[in-house]
Amino acid sequence: MNPGYLSYILICITVILLVSGWKDALLRGVSARAITLFFIGWFALSEVKFSLGQWTISGPYAGLVILFFFLLSALPEEISVFYLMACGLTLGLFYFLANGISLSLAGLPGSSQLWLGLLIGLLVISLYRNPIAQLACITLCILSGSLLQMYSHASLAGYRLGFGHMKDHWWLFAFSARIITAALGYIAMMTRTWFQQWTEARKEKE
Repeated sequence: MNPGYLSYILICITVILLVSGWKDALLRGVSARAITLFFIGWFALSEVKFSLGQWTISGPYAGLVILFFFLLSALPEEISVFYLMACGLTLGLFYFLANGISLSLAGLPGSSQLWLGLLIGLLVISLYRNPIAQLACITLCILSGSLLQMYSHASLAGYRLGFGHMKDHWWLFAFSARIITAALGYIAMMTRTWFQQWTEARKEKE
């Protein structure tokens, strides 16, 4: 699959889910206005690129920088910004190393994008349940991991930052984290409901 295709597939699925009434399950606490502005900004920057010295920076990378600071400003007060940044940078290092492994050992089981997306999603869920915190952590992971990739290729003139699979990875990580979180929340709710019904039925028999 060519770079960028996966992100458009996940965008279409996300839009369908949001329109179908899954907004509260996927992005609770995020206004419809903010979601609309995000999509407008993403598509507006998708084909844009900037030159910075000998490097070329993609529009989506610049957009993710803006998104990260917006998400930080919208974080609930109980979530530590410094802890989130430490988690995001650590995941960024893991993302950089996993990318290197997948390129050098392409035939290794579990080195595909889907396995990487699932693993990052699970790691983010283990840290946060709040959607804004999850997206901020994932965004910093992508931004810092991409910078490490650029640093590792610093000797190459004309390096392109934020191109290739970056868009696919951000959408894959974010989609995995939110879908798994929503599924776990639904399972927990159904388990509580079943337990309450079972408890009430047992009391009635007694």
